[in-house]
Amino acid sequence: MKYKFYFSIFFSMGLVSCVASDDWQTMPVVDNHSIVVHSNQGQTNDELNSLFSSVDIIPSHQYSLAELIDLSQSNNTELRSAWQQAKQAALASNAIKTTYIPNVSANIIGGYQKNDFDFTDSIHVNTRTKEIIPNLTLQWLIFDFGQRSDLLTSSDHLVSALKYNFNLTNQKFVYQVTLAYLNYNQAVKDLTLSEQGLSNTLVIQDSVKKKRVQGLATIVDVAQADQLVSQSKLDNVIAKNNEKNTYQQLLQAMGLSPLSKINIKTDSERKLPVSIAPVADQWIKTALISRPDILANYEVVKAKQANVNTAKKNYYPKVFVVANLSSSHSYWGAQSLPDLSQTSNGTNIFVGVHIPIYDGGARDIKVEQAKSQALESMEQFNNLKNNAANEIVIAINTLNSALESHQSALNLVKTANITYTASLSSYKQGLSTLTLVNESAKSLTYAKKIESQTYFASLIAASNLAFVLGFTINSDNILTVAN
Repeated sequence: MKYKFYFSIFFSMGLVSCVASDDWQTMPVVDNHSIVVHSNQGQTNDELNSLFSSVDIIPSHQYSLAELIDLSQSNNTELRSAWQQAKQAALASNAIKTTYIPNVSANIIGGYQKNDFDFTDSIHVNTRTKEIIPNLTLQWLIFDFGQRSDLLTSSDHLVSALKYNFNLTNQKFVYQVTLAYLNYNQAVKDLTLSEQGLSNTLVIQDSVKKKRVQGLATIVDVAQADQLVSQSKLDNVIAKNNEKNTYQQLLQAMGLSPLSKINIKTDSERKLPVSIAPVADQWIKTALISRPDILANYEVVKAKQANVNTAKKNYYPKVFVVANLSSSHSYWGAQSLPDLSQTSNGTNIFVGVHIPIYDGGARDIKVEQAKSQALESMEQFNNLKNNAANEIVIAINTLNSALESHQSALNLVKTANITYTASLSSYKQGLSTLTLVNESAKSLTYAKKIESQTYFASLIAASNLAFVLGFTINSDNILTVAN
């Protein structure tokens, strides 16, 4: 028998799809909605808003999780920083490619000289000399036994690693916004439950007062009912404060101004499954080929291995070509004599070989350092894979535990609701005590809160499972975790 488990967790990955592009001029962004942040708090609030990234918000629109991510993604500072790091690595790789082509430089030297010679009191000779020497030089490393190729290979692997790191940064950002969104949803649901609980206690209080008028309830009963209402009002105040705090935490996770006003679409009515499939090797294999942190670490390992080959190439000679093209234009004149001019041209081409002979063991040290770094990166890679497997197992177990707890909480709500309804009806008919009604009302409120907590704990656990598995899909799809 197969069990399918569907969770709608909106991971907006518009940025990731653009990473493979060679265009490093601007960071890829997701199209945002075209509107303006509204504030009626005066100039102080306007100044505070100006300290944060500018986003456009439609006051009348209800934003889903995917839209919240799209709204804030392009202005996230960590994403911008990760993108610049990847861009810098790509530029460094391009710099290595330039070493394959000749290096050509031009120099021009010019000068003027005037001399006065006094041979006798009556004999004076003045001379003038002008000279211009243009020079064109070419330097070209034509053969190095593949050292530049190894450098380029290492650099390309580092570029790939930083691209994956950019993807990882984006995943973390989406994950953090998702957690903040779910926490806010839970706070909204808890506020609704507290209002329902307050409504129930007011019904009990009304029944007690009616019985008191009829002489069927004591002053103690009235006091107990009033106490229950007061406790419900306190719970409602706490729930309102928690809703406000989680809203601010969501704005913080999105990197928006704390004064932003966003109408958020909540989601708390989804039907959850009883459990998901147990851990399978395929889950772990999927993570190992899709998690950006593992892929980035693997690219680092390949880069370190290429560095070993680069260090070894320092033992080999290098063949280079040097060419020089020069020209000299000279002018000489003395008093009334006609100027004399001379032009000369020169061309030189040399082929040279640089042969390293002795350096006191510096090359040996570099090779050993490169080998050590390669081994260290491999150990880190293996450790990361083991940690990933453990994270997946723990995430699946946590999700199953949350789902089971939610099923138990649903049964608890069902039985508590039956108990409350029956006890209140019996009390109105004079067949049960107020104490039983109060206890059943408290139990019903508690059961609903537990149901809400386990519901959102299941969604958070599902989000965590998606994150540790390395799933990255766009905001229009749903993450499917199936047997």
